[in-house]
Amino acid sequence: MTERKLFDREAALERVEGDLELYFELIDMFFDTSSTEIQGIEEALRSQDSKLVSSRAHAIKSAVGNLGAMTCFDLAFEIEKAGKAGDLSSIAALLARLTSEVEGFKREVSAFRAQNS
Repeated sequence: MTERKLFDREAALERVEGDLELYFELIDMFFDTSSTEIQGIEEALRSQDSKLVSSRAHAIKSAVGNLGAMTCFDLAFEIEKAGKAGDLSSIAALLARLTSEVEGFKREVSAFRAQNS
């Protein structure tokens, strides 16, 4: 996996055509649901439901990709692929990394928001 930016501001703002208000609304929606989404992957992993792991990872991947959280996108994609392949052995480690990256992304976005308020 090629290492990418934790927060690609340019790509994120391009997706919302520079509309910071819209971007921050999308960020708030993601932050409101991200813990639940990650817990959903954990639950699917505990029940050994690879299809659900893949589905939940896909949802996270789509959200973070639109928000410019590129390392989170890459990790969610790896989880999604592993789920599709039925290989649940690597998912716990990937999920721990994803959780950590989401927290880092939250910090970067909070600083970005403070600069643009």
